[in-house]
Amino acid sequence: RVGVTTPAADGRVGVGVNDGESAVKLHAIPAAASSTTKSKKAYLLFIRSLILICLEDGCFIGLSLTPPEDDGADGMPRSPIEEGEGVIIDSPEDGATNVVNEFIVTGRTTLTPGESEGALSLFVETPDGEILGQWILTVGDWDPDQGFSTFSRPVYVETDLPAEIRIRVRYASLDNESVVAEDSVLLSPLNPYLGTDRRPPVNGRLRAARVGSGGYQAALTIDGTDEDWQALQKLRGGGSAGISHTVFDLQCSVEYPDGAGFADLVGSAMMAYDEQFLYVSFSVFDDGYDGYLGAGELYFNGDAPQILLDLDLPGDFADQKLSPDDIQLDFLPGRAEPGDMPLVAFWQLDSRESWVLEEAAIASRWTGLGYFLEAAIPWGSLGIAPEPGQSFGIAASISDNDTPGTDVQECMISTAPERDWQNPTTWGTLTLEP
Repeated sequence: RVGVTTPAADGRVGVGVNDGESAVKLHAIPAAASSTTKSKKAYLLFIRSLILICLEDGCFIGLSLTPPEDDGADGMPRSPIEEGEGVIIDSPEDGATNVVNEFIVTGRTTLTPGESEGALSLFVETPDGEILGQWILTVGDWDPDQGFSTFSRPVYVETDLPAEIRIRVRYASLDNESVVAEDSVLLSPLNPYLGTDRRPPVNGRLRAARVGSGGYQAALTIDGTDEDWQALQKLRGGGSAGISHTVFDLQCSVEYPDGAGFADLVGSAMMAYDEQFLYVSFSVFDDGYDGYLGAGELYFNGDAPQILLDLDLPGDFADQKLSPDDIQLDFLPGRAEPGDMPLVAFWQLDSRESWVLEEAAIASRWTGLGYFLEAAIPWGSLGIAPEPGQSFGIAASISDNDTPGTDVQECMISTAPERDWQNPTTWGTLTLEP
């Protein structure tokens, strides 16, 4: 199949060739053969160029050799590629159902980088035109052999996605803002906002990257080093959540003895998952380490990360009281120092029961500026069969104690600014990415 764009300012015409199996190729026909005059000579030069292109690509085409009519009407029918008028969205595909709030838009345009500068825009919007986000696109180098430039743009939409969204790429004239070229695709997000499966963004948002089969090819080894998490972050283009909201302040102003020059209690968390495990990592800046030394699982009375999880968010979305699906996971980096017998504690919040989660893998180490901790929690321990797009309530937090020799929670920061461990509606949202 062959498609033709309208002539560019320099007379070139973009021609797309698709053999039914491979991807569309775009070519540029010289100005002499793409003359905008309605002459039979120009038309025959145009046909000759098409034939040469098809011989190059090995495609089969059927053409009407009817020249333009005497009244100037086009003698050829409008081709499918011309609907984009020189702009084509390659990904996501029309009708895709695997997108969440973060995705990448790629495509091609017969515009050169100079022609498109400041004029090629990307829109994410609802079907009725409400704009959820918009960006200016930058195209790559012009390929004279193929006759197109490419564009690629990572997109993150802050707001919740509805049941359908439209991705639209538009080329508008810088002179009068009229639309010169446009293409769009309609998508059905994997995890649309239904009103009962996501907390407000202000409560905090975390996303767990899918790894292994069907996801990012990044193996996470629980060994206390963060190189694999850094590699995952590079692959996905981000993904860590800052932890900075003070939610408990007994004496946050206290600093660790002889800890001058270090940041005191700043951190971030990253999460990932596969069919077997929920993975979590914490990078914590702290001016000194004071782990919990007492009996039981009260790890939060020392330096310790923690996550609260609502495992049935849609089922009790509006319930401000604890239920059996609300749990707490406390992570002990170590006793005397990070890495010294790290443990994971499981708390059943509604009954206040707790135990050491022996089946979890955990490792941590002192970094010189704080500590790094990572853990793998078996989904079976949570009673969950994970599904891409699934949402849970979450609050990721870090406790701090800067008085050595004591087991006292002096300070806590969290991803949820109004965190109340007894009220799940104050927690944020964790979404499993596709």
